[in-house]
This record gives sequence, structure tokens and C-alpha cells, in this order.
Amino acid sequence: METATDLDHVLRAVTGPDLYRGNIFGVTGLSVDATASQIRRRREEAILESRLNPDLDADAIRTAFETMRDPVARLAHELLWRWAPDEHREVVAAESQGPFRQEARLDSLWKISLDAWADVFANPESWAFARERVKQIDDPRLTTGTVRRLKDRLPYHIAAVTADFAVRAASLGVEAADRLVAVLDDSRLPDEAVDGALRDAVRPAERQISQACETTKDTVQADESKAVAMADSLLAKTSGPLVVVNALLGKGDELTVALSDQVALAVNNCAIADDRVADDPAEAVRLLERAQEYARLRATIDLISENLEVIRLSELTREMRADCDRGKVNKAARRRRALLRVLPDGDVKQALASIPPNDKRVGGDVKRAPLSISIFGIGTKYYSVRRRDNHFTTTYWFTFAWIPLIAFSAYLTSEGRMHAKIPVGPVARWWRVLVLSFFLAAAVQDLVPQVPWALVNFAVFVVVIGIRRLRMHFWAVGKVKR
Repeated sequence: METATDLDHVLRAVTGPDLYRGNIFGVTGLSVDATASQIRRRREEAILESRLNPDLDADAIRTAFETMRDPVARLAHELLWRWAPDEHREVVAAESQGPFRQEARLDSLWKISLDAWADVFANPESWAFARERVKQIDDPRLTTGTVRRLKDRLPYHIAAVTADFAVRAASLGVEAADRLVAVLDDSRLPDEAVDGALRDAVRPAERQISQACETTKDTVQADESKAVAMADSLLAKTSGPLVVVNALLGKGDELTVALSDQVALAVNNCAIADDRVADDPAEAVRLLERAQEYARLRATIDLISENLEVIRLSELTREMRADCDRGKVNKAARRRRALLRVLPDGDVKQALASIPPNDKRVGGDVKRAPLSISIFGIGTKYYSVRRRDNHFTTTYWFTFAWIPLIAFSAYLTSEGRMHAKIPVGPVARWWRVLVLSFFLAAAVQDLVPQVPWALVNFAVFVVVIGIRRLRMHFWAVGKVKR
């Protein structure tokens, strides 16, 4: 007895461009009403012709005659051949040649032929004829259930022919496929048949995307050094399939969103893996920017944005961390101030500004606390300022007559313990520059005694501050542009 699976197998051989050129009546040249004796005679003639003419496909001819022995296949092929509108034969043959350009003539043929097919399927006489043919063929493998299944499947099958062309057209871009999808949507074929055909047409693309993402995930988990290469390979492999899904289902379809997001997350994971093993975060940043192009769900968009901010901030603060590791926390702080002056407003700037003073990026470990020694007010001394949460900022000064002149370093302390070396505060920093400028101006004054002291002092102060700030400005601009 014929089953739905048997019918699927029969129809699978005549879809897309093969709808008519693979039909057994088209291949053999037989009439749909051919008798058994006519079939035998024509088979002998066709085999002889294929031997004499090498251009004929002997295997296809032999297969067609074998298929004709199956009553289910014969009935399906017969109905598709008998009922086919001439316009549908013409447009299928034309589209089979490509290149799927927008042509008013082809669009008109699609509309006329698909509506004609819809009329055939909606006409009760069509199925009454099919039931009569079942009686005439008189084979126990054919039943009224066969006709019922054909009635359910053929509208989908005809829609699937156009959907197949849409998949092929998607290789040229979304617009090339859009016209064929629009043709289907505008036709009078049942909506469920059209939707089912479009969704089934993207299944291979869906599998390609999912398999590529899984392969990327497994490879990167085994070897994170391959993250960049795998991400680039994933983007290349999924580009075409994503175009197919987007063209056939639409940008807002749940499956389109899910698959695009799946690629975005896979690339995001590659970027994070690369950031863990690479010294330069530039590739991780590039991959995250590509992942942003694919992210569709809010959670994925936020995750990638957050990772991008962290890695961009990590890139900007790399030299700051190196300074802190060497104990040069004041230099690290100067770098941060320079970056904050040139960074555009946004999350990265906000994240950089929010780094606490005991953070490793602008603070260092306390390797050894300096001694505090003062003889008659000349030496070194700690001065503390209370901070929140019972923490103190302790600044280490050079003193003269117990007056703090030059701030050397600062520390975060509590209960007699030093927790971290941190940059000196703004007041101490400006005071230190002012004092150093004073002594430098005193030396310069001897070279230009005719210039007023106040002017020399001011000029030296401006030059010292200007040179330092200008140098840090160019460094920061270079970092941000990179």
C-alpha cells in the first residue's frame, strides 16, 4: 500500500527545474493516456534511439520507464504533466537558465501560472478526475487515500518549485530572491502551502549555519589560538546561507533572528577566546564589531556591547597596567587623564572614568613602603586624608621645616595597613609642579636676569605643564584612533 513516504520520494524527483524536464512523460515522449502496449513499444524505440544518439541520456530514459511501472509515481507525474499550465512550463524553463533578473514578462508568467495551478487545486472536478484515474489504473497500490494525499501535497509541491528558484536566486543577493518570494506571497496558492514551502526551502541553509557554529565552538574550545581563523571562516561559511534565510523568511522572522544571533554569539565567543590568549586586543575588537552586525536579540546585543567596551578599555589601559606593574602609578594616571580628554562621550569613556583608584589599571601593589624620616623638619613624612569606608589616602612628602614641598607617592590605607599604591591627588600634584617650576625658574633667572622673576616663574610653569600635556595628548589621540 502506498504511504506518505512513498509519495514524498516520488515528488522529490520532480521539483525545481526538474519539475517538467524530469517528468516521465516528458522524458519518454509518451501520452498520459498511453496503454501498456504503447509503453512497451515506445520503450524499445527509446532504448534504440539512445544507442544511436549519444546526446540522449540513456540512464534517464531507462529510469523513466522503470518509474512508470510504479502506479503512484505514474499518477503523480501524470497529474503534474496533464494539469500544467503552459505559462508555468515556460517560466520554469526560463528561470532554469538564470540569472534570475527582474523581468516583467517572467513575473507575469509566474502570476498567471501559479493562479492557474491554484484554480486547478481548488476545482472539485480535478480531484474527481484523479479518483476516476485510480479506478482505471486498477492497481491495489493506488487508493482514494493516494488522491487525498496528492490533494494535500501538490499545492505545497508547486509552491516549493518557486521556493527552490528563490534559494538559487539568493546567491545573487536578497533582491534577486525577493521577487520570487513576492510572486509566491501574491499568488492564490494556499497560505499554508506557501509558508511550508519557504520554510522547508531554508532547512539546508539552517543546517549549514548551525553546523558551522557548532564546529567553530568545538574547535575553539580545544584550541583558543585558532579563534580568529575560525571566526573568519564561520562568517564566510554562513554569509550565503543567512542571505537565503533572510530572503525567503524575512528579516523579522523568528528563525532568521535566531540564526543570525547564533552566528553573532559564536563570533563573540571567538573574540573572547582570542582576547585571553593574544597580547594585542585589536583582532578581538574587530570580531566583536562584526558580531554586532549579526546580533538581533537585545540580550545578545547588550552582551557583545559589554564585551566590546571591556576589551576596548583593556586595549586603552594596557600601557597603564604596564606602568602600574613597574610601580609608576602616577604615569598611569597621566595616561588616563589624557585619554579622558580625547575620548568621545560614551560607555568606554564612562568605564574608564569609573575605575577606582585602587584598581590595578591605575594602582599598583605595595611592594615596599618607604621610610618616614624627618630631622628638624627636613626629610619625609606621611600626610593622610580620610576617604569613604574607613579608608585613607596617605601621601608621602618631602618636607622642609615640616612644610610638605614635593609629593612622591600616595597609598590607600586602613587600620595601619597599606592596600595599594595609587596616584597622588590633584592638589598635591599641582603643588608639586608649582614647587618644581619655582626651583627651575630660579635657575633660569640667573641666565636672564633682566626678565622679571614672576614672568620667568610663570613661563617655566607653563612650559613644563604644556610639554607634558602635549606629549600625553598625542599619545592618547594615537591610542583612540587605533
